[in-house]
Amino acid sequence: MKKIGLLLIVFGLASALNAQPDRAALIEKVEARKVAYLSDKLDLTPREAQTFWPLYNAYQDELRALGGPGEREQLFENGQLDADLLLDKMLLREEKELEIRRKYAMEFKEAVGARKTVTLFRSERQFKEEMLREFKRRRMKNPPGRG
Repeated sequence: MKKIGLLLIVFGLASALNAQPDRAALIEKVEARKVAYLSDKLDLTPREAQTFWPLYNAYQDELRALGGPGEREQLFENGQLDADLLLDKMLLREEKELEIRRKYAMEFKEAVGARKTVTLFRSERQFKEEMLREFKRRRMKNPPGRG
């Protein structure tokens, strides 16, 4: 149930991002914050950073290539949400994400060690949670329609 709720929040966040006139700048700003956050949490040596960041960027590119909520129109039939199709798509995406995580976990482990690899995955989740909390806080301050 939490995953469905989180997915709906992410869909909402993506919709809000799509509504932004300067969406690319906003995405860039969030990505910069994420890099700073991960850099702080991982405390990489210069040698580790030189190996880690190109690897991390490739990892992010593969995850982005999975697509996202842009296929929402396909999830509706006669104006009603096709829950079976949504569930299938969610599970398929999670399987693909897990495959990518497994692949890169081994590469991250080689580059920075197991401890920092675990820290990376935890820190990514924490960053996402913090961003969602901030998004909710901002949304409560400025509800839609109060523009």
